[in-house]
Amino acid sequence: MPAEQPKRRPPTIMKTFALAMELPFILVAGVLIGGGVGYWLDARFGSSPALTLLLGLVGFAGSVREVLRRIPRDDSEGSSGTKPPDQDKNGGDEGNDAGE
Repeated sequence: MPAEQPKRRPPTIMKTFALAMELPFILVAGVLIGGGVGYWLDARFGSSPALTLLLGLVGFAGSVREVLRRIPRDDSEGSSGTKPPDQDKNGGDEGNDAGE
């Protein structure tokens, strides 16, 4: 029988705040590193803005991928939202006779 995976606890406010402060730096760092390497290669090979733009875009794509990887996901019911457990398919409470 497969081992039961531990339940994920919701992140605390400090972990959420730390993540929110970290993500913009990841985006900026990827573009700066990619653009910086591209600028250096452009100066070395004389290919003006081509490698700066190309490696800047590659850095941006890598940064976005890293940000999406770090954002926690709620695996309980999916991302489309959930309904409270006491509601039936019609959206009302079961056994509620107030509308009759």
